[in-house]
Formats: sequence, C-alpha cells, structure tokens
Amino acid sequence: MKIKMEKAAESASLTAAQKQKKWTGPGEIIQHHPPHSYKVKLPDGTVRHVHVNKIRKYHPRALAVGVIFEDDHEFGEIHPTPNLLRSTSERVLHETDLNHLKETEREQVLAILLKHRTLFTSDVKIAKVGAHRIRLKPNIERKKPFL
Repeated sequence: MKIKMEKAAESASLTAAQKQKKWTGPGEIIQHHPPHSYKVKLPDGTVRHVHVNKIRKYHPRALAVGVIFEDDHEFGEIHPTPNLLRSTSERVLHETDLNHLKETEREQVLAILLKHRTLFTSDVKIAKVGAHRIRLKPNIERKKPFL
C-alpha cells in the first residue's frame, strides 16, 4: 500500500506541475539553505523553497518602446540617457599618454586602440605584471596527467 500511495502522490504532483506556469518570476532570493536550496520571494508575496537547479537568471525584455513627444508636458522633466560608450572611448583615445613610446610603437598602439575602440571604455593604464617562475622539484618522476 505504501508503494501505491507514493506513486499516487508523485503523479498528482506531476499533474499539478503541468497545470502551473513553466516559469514564475522574477523572484527575489531571500535566504540560502545549504547545500542546494534557496528561499525565493515571488511577486505575489509568496515564499517558496526552491532547488538551485530550478532557478534561472532573470533577463528583463523590452517588448515595447514608449515615445515621448516634445509637446507632452505631463511626464515632467525627462533626462535622456547619454551614449557613454562612444564619448568615453573617444575621450580615452585623446587622453591616452603615449609619450614614453617610440614613434612606431605609438602608431601601433593608436592603431590597435582605434580598431578596438568599443572595448576601451575606461582609462588605459600600464599593466604592472611581474615576471613569474615555476619551480620544479628535482628528480621527480613524470606521471600521467589527471583527466
């Protein structure tokens, strides 16, 4: 009898899961329950105990774009979002100090910066990376790599 009850409960939960939405959210992770579970607060205010495999990162989508005309005054003062990518990369190119390089090196660096200007959105600095050295133990027999 115990087996029949377990199967009935399993199939009932399966049909209940089929009736629910596939993804609910976005939810806010409230608390971590080690090792693999979280408490998630859903938009309707309920709190669920969810396994980490059932949680996905929420990516909001813009399904509509609102157009505001200059004649519309009911929105108040509107501050447009500046395009920082273009202005920052141009500023970085003009403010980069390359006087310590030779003329040919300076031209090469500027060519690379111009080619990949979208990647450089902050100040370009010299990377201070020290030399490294791998010290091996003497007289050690080589073994198979672990795969």
